Amino acid sequence: EFITEDGSIIKLYDKIKALIGFKTDRFEIEEAWKATASDVLQNPVLRAHRENEQHEQAFAHHLDKFWRDEKNEA
Repeated sequence: EFITEDGSIIKLYDKIKALIGFKTDRFEIEEAWKATASDVLQNPVLRAHRENEQHEQAFAHHLDKFWRDEKNEA
């Protein structure tokens, strides 16, 4: 069972159908995404993830350059 925002209880199966818009024109997942899309870039967890990936890419680039320079000197 799933408790809705208004406190009513529905079956989880019915909630999943509502989320994907089964037999309706309303897609709750899409509506939620549109409502929060502008906040995605400001999300601190996602921002930290992006920064971590940038650091890892920079480090990998530095190592690649180091190994190429080592091979060229040999």
